[in-house]
Order: sequence, then C-alpha cells, then structure tokens
Amino acid sequence: MNFYYVAAVALVILAVVINIAINRKRFYRRGAGGQQHFNSYGKAVATTWLERFGKLFAIVLVLLAIVMMGKGYEQHKNGVQKEKVRTKEVATVIGYFRENGRSFRFQSDAAFRFKLTLDYGAKWPFWLS
Repeated sequence: MNFYYVAAVALVILAVVINIAINRKRFYRRGAGGQQHFNSYGKAVATTWLERFGKLFAIVLVLLAIVMMGKGYEQHKNGVQKEKVRTKEVATVIGYFRENGRSFRFQSDAAFRFKLTLDYGAKWPFWLS
C-alpha cells in the first residue's frame, strides 16, 4: 500500500470529522425559530469566523488529499513502468547472439532465470553439427 494513499484517506477522515463537529455545534446552538443564539455580539462574530476558517481548512484538507492520491497513482504508475523497462533492458542486453552459424536466443524474467531457446533459422540438433 502506498504511503500517499494512506495519508490521503487520513486527511479525508480528518476533514469529515472537522465538518461534523462544526455542524453539530451549529445544530445545538439553534433555537425554536431556527436562528443561532449567542450570549454576545463578540462571541457571535468570533464563533462565526472560526467556523468559517474551520470549514475552509477542511476543504483544503480534501483538496490536499486529492493531490496526494494523484501523487500516489503517479508513483505507482512510474514504479510499474520502471519494472517493465528494467526487464526489457535485461532481455535486450542478454538478447540474441549467433555462434558458428547457429542462432541462440535468451529469454529472461524478473528473477533472472534464463532459458536458452533456438531460433527458427538454427541448425538442429546443434550439438551434433
């Protein structure tokens, strides 16, 4: 599992928890008429601004999580491509050679086990010639 995926999920969970906490406080502050009740004007202004910044912070966390998911996907994609390139380079380096009119081809896999096969143009059986 990629670190970026884990961090992105943690950031989304944190953002959801922040939003739930803010909305819960707003809900319990409402009266019968649906208006929020504060003890003073200063508390109303401060609480409203803090809640706005909290919600903005939660949105930034979600956006950061999206960016981290993209980075994680990019890292995963690059890792797969590097693995493919590495095995292709090994196969190319070992590749194909001719000796005394006979053609040999090596096939390799990621564990570097080699299998010797004859090319179609090779003499058969080569150990008798």
